[in-house]
Amino acid sequence: MADTGSKSPVRAVAERERAGNSGENSPLVPSEGVGSGGAGHIPQGSAITFRLPPPIPGKPGGGYPQEYHDAANLIKRNYKVFAERKKAQMQEVTLDGDGSGGDANPSRSKKIFGGAAALVGGIVGKATGKVTEVTSGLVAGAQTYTSKLKAAVARPKAEEGELSTERKEKYAGWIMERIKTKGPVGFFLARSTTEKPFAVAVKQEKIQVMDIPARRDLKTTYVVQPGNVLNWTFAVQSHDIKFHVLIRKMKETGGADDEELVPVMKVDSNSMGEGTYTVEEGGQAVLLWDNSYSLMRSKTIAYRAWVEKERVEKETTAEGKSAEAEEQPNAAAAVSTPQEKKEDLSEGVELKEMDSEGKETGKEEDEAAAKQKAADEQAAEAKKVEEEAAKKKAEEEAAVAKKKEEEEAAAKKEEEEEAAAKKKKEEEEAAKKKKEEEEAAAAKKAAEEEAAKKKKQEEEEAAKKKKAEEEEAAKKKAEEEAAAAKKKEEEEAAAKKKAEEEEAAKKKAEEEAAAQKKKEEEEAAKKKAEEEAAAAKKKAEEEEAARKKAAEEEAAKKKAEEEAAAAKKKEEEEAAAKKKAEEE
Repeated sequence: MADTGSKSPVRAVAERERAGNSGENSPLVPSEGVGSGGAGHIPQGSAITFRLPPPIPGKPGGGYPQEYHDAANLIKRNYKVFAERKKAQMQEVTLDGDGSGGDANPSRSKKIFGGAAALVGGIVGKATGKVTEVTSGLVAGAQTYTSKLKAAVARPKAEEGELSTERKEKYAGWIMERIKTKGPVGFFLARSTTEKPFAVAVKQEKIQVMDIPARRDLKTTYVVQPGNVLNWTFAVQSHDIKFHVLIRKMKETGGADDEELVPVMKVDSNSMGEGTYTVEEGGQAVLLWDNSYSLMRSKTIAYRAWVEKERVEKETTAEGKSAEAEEQPNAAAAVSTPQEKKEDLSEGVELKEMDSEGKETGKEEDEAAAKQKAADEQAAEAKKVEEEAAKKKAEEEAAVAKKKEEEEAAAKKEEEEEAAAKKKKEEEEAAKKKKEEEEAAAAKKAAEEEAAKKKKQEEEEAAKKKKAEEEEAAKKKAEEEAAAAKKKEEEEAAAKKKAEEEEAAKKKAEEEAAAQKKKEEEEAAKKKAEEEAAAAKKKAEEEEAARKKAAEEEAAKKKAEEEAAAAKKKEEEEAAAKKKAEEE
């Protein structure tokens, strides 16, 4: 049997994978198309082949992105870890049924129980010797069981879903709000009224600062085993960021299931995210900071995530060894050495031979009775020790449960106090805000009243000034109207005089016009007579020309008729000649 103190096969494989010694990467080949049933996703000899969608012609490497290769290698590693785990589970054999995780020294336990079994089998023929040896084995087993109970009770139990004292002390004076999560997960938002979370985060050790562009996200993945503790802390510099934690578990039939640990939630720049998760079942823990919902704005976060590997196992192993060292003298006193077991076995064989020969004596019966009595006393003592250990364990468990209840009550009270303080602070802020609003309203009202008073005064002054201006304007208007009336009278007198002068000038102009008109009529009559004489002469000349033209046209017409008759006659002659020629 392998020593349980050494590394398990699963852990060794996981460490080799994390160290990068996982061997060659898985070959990637095109799939057989739709309906292939996932052919190729099964182990083939020492290599595992993973099939991908058909390659893209003309693309380097078939157009497969690096994520495909990473995913294939990740599946291969997970499958190997899963296969090793199944193989290890089939090989492991539990020595004890008390659930305490086994003795810190398996070879010692094997010797104790193996020696007791050999001793019982060797002297089975003698009742007294059998009882004595069985009793010795029971005492040794009881003492071993008692020591294990003590070690189990002495082990400190890590509080699942709670931050360590060191991490809590960093936020003294901060408001810690616990977010509802699933399973052994603790997620807290720490807020401060005096410090900026991002500025505090960047001062911590091993913190990384990362810019997440708009429409992108940041993902970190950790391979975890049962008993590991995953921790994380982060803060965003401005605005907010979506945060999400899940664990990816491999299925026996292939593929994986994603289990949500921390639901998707937005964490703003006024909060510091602190979380812890005690791993119950191995897989891949994924922490995701999502900025895909932001279209234009990038986000800067300061974060750290780390895994505390097998913290509980190391503590229990160290304490188990110390408990074994303390109980070693008692176990040595109660259990026979190998030499003593050999002698007892020889003695049992001799007693068996003497019994077959019928040579037992009364002295041997007395010794057997004394041994029986001693064995009974030892068994009673062992039973008493076991009962006291069980009682002590129950008391200590009750004390632990009570302490846990007190701590839960204290935590609940602290949360209530924090909630009350938060509520009181909100009420104070609301009251302060209300007071400021009332003061602002009073100041606004006073300003409005002062403005109304000033406006009324200005309106009265404007009305007074307007009245004086209207009186001045009326006086000026009256003077202007008097001047206008005087000017009108002068203008009417001038107009009357001008009209008389114009009337005289008009009469004179009419007389002159009449004389001029008479003269023009006489000249026009004379000119008309001359034009009529010229027109008569011109008409006679035109009639003579028309007569001459008509004679010429008549002569031309007669000549054209003669020419037409001559042409017709010539055509008839030519036609006759042609007809004659045809007849000939």
